[in-house]
Amino acid sequence: MEWDLETGKITKETLVDKTVDTIYKDIINKKIKPGEQIPTELQQSKRLGVARTTVREAYSYLIGKGLLIKEGKNVYIANKGSSILDSSVTSALISKLEIREFYEARKVLETKLGGLAAEKATEDNIENLKCINAKLLELPMDIAKIGEYDLEFHMAIAKAANNNILLSMYRPLMNIYIKYENYMHHILKSQSLYDTHKKIISAIEQKDSVKVEKLIIDSLNQSERIYHDNF
Repeated sequence: MEWDLETGKITKETLVDKTVDTIYKDIINKKIKPGEQIPTELQQSKRLGVARTTVREAYSYLIGKGLLIKEGKNVYIANKGSSILDSSVTSALISKLEIREFYEARKVLETKLGGLAAEKATEDNIENLKCINAKLLELPMDIAKIGEYDLEFHMAIAKAANNNILLSMYRPLMNIYIKYENYMHHILKSQSLYDTHKKIISAIEQKDSVKVEKLIIDSLNQSERIYHDNF
């Protein structure tokens, strides 16, 4: 389950989204085949630990998108011939799932890499971070350049952590950043990256790993909130 960052409570929207994601994964992983009846609302609610109303909303959403069809009281997976299987809606759902996992992975890896950078960064590492961040003050600034410099900044932190195994895990993760660069640019445009990066650099200089990790997690949480508000 996920928490609303402002209220500290689980949101209904999040539960519906999670239910949609789970059912969608069941479909693409062929746990339920085209034409087969899916579990009833009651069965699904018990399985997922959510209210029947949450399952009902998830089913309604997937019916509206063409992944499910309703006949009487029963709900079935759409047949293979359904255009939904190769439509833009399917791509959007895949993207949504991947981006959610992308943020989860970033929070795990970047906080640890940031903490290690605070412990092990050299003067050259810190100077490099400052130089990269200064690029964000260049005018006029193309939004694509902002994304490029943000990616460069985070890779520099990963390298400053001086852990080749973690770095090798981090590189493919940031390939997803590049894959969704247009989406990331929309988020970056909504944030004051220079100020955020400056605070992170300062905390690394102070060798305050706890503060670095908090700043990174706060920044990623803000990005994720912007995503939920706009996509």
